[in-house]
Amino acid sequence: MRRTLIYLSVLSLLLAAACSDDDVVNEDSGPGGDIKVAKDGSPDKPATKKDKGPDKPKPDAPKAASICGWFVSETGIKLMGVGVIACNDHECHAATSGQTGSFCLSLGQAYDYVFHATEVKINGVHYGDVNFPITITKADIAANKKIDVGKVILPTIKKTVKIDVKNGGTMDLGAGVTLKVPVGSTKLPPLTTEADVGGRKVDMSLLHKRMIGAQPKGKTAAAVYMIVPAEMTFKPPATLEVSGSGITAGTKLDFYHVSVKDGKQTKMGEAAVDSAGKLVTSAGKGITETGWYFFYKQ
Repeated sequence: MRRTLIYLSVLSLLLAAACSDDDVVNEDSGPGGDIKVAKDGSPDKPATKKDKGPDKPKPDAPKAASICGWFVSETGIKLMGVGVIACNDHECHAATSGQTGSFCLSLGQAYDYVFHATEVKINGVHYGDVNFPITITKADIAANKKIDVGKVILPTIKKTVKIDVKNGGTMDLGAGVTLKVPVGSTKLPPLTTEADVGGRKVDMSLLHKRMIGAQPKGKTAAAVYMIVPAEMTFKPPATLEVSGSGITAGTKLDFYHVSVKDGKQTKMGEAAVDSAGKLVTSAGKGITETGWYFFYKQ
């Protein structure tokens, strides 16, 4: 009985609180639904928004140029999941290729960029990197210009060898390419603690037109070699030897390195082809950094 009285008391309090809703109660307005009225019977005025004047115009979308294209293998397979970056001296922009191998990078600043497709493994196949310079102008940005670089072929790396950072040594990279790393100060690429080194000759037909266009004025490469991963350095320099180079015995060459920082070619040293057709870079002025190397006849 006591518990019942307590329940009734609580219920009475709740009903009293509900009925004392200060100023407003609901009243059936028919098919249109409920309207709010004051207790004196006068309709409650609907709330109105404060007049803020005319709507402000929306700001224009920021202007930007874009670099677009697609990645394929040497056999024409479209490559999904390839990382691509475009960097200048101040910033980098990144993207990843989609299912059709396509990519687009949006760039809102006028600068000289380096386009860099990074080394990658896809379905167990190892592909090397590609890099070349590209310039975005203020006019490109103002016009929201789409710069189509088209098809970018990523060369296949068929063999890699784990490098002994402390002791160096002779590394057979396959297809007649040998890298001789001296004992000294070998530095791995940034953010890595170990690396597998690969290398190969790359036919000119596989090179992107912008890489070809970056050759020194008036020069055409006699041979092009790629050593991955990029940004590994050697001090003292490593020596590159290539058996069966296909270049005439006795030929003297200059070789240039393609920088991943600006995509430009810089002369690194000289090389010669011996009587057996082996290309050998000169001692002391050899390979100081992995990446792309273009060899030109002197």
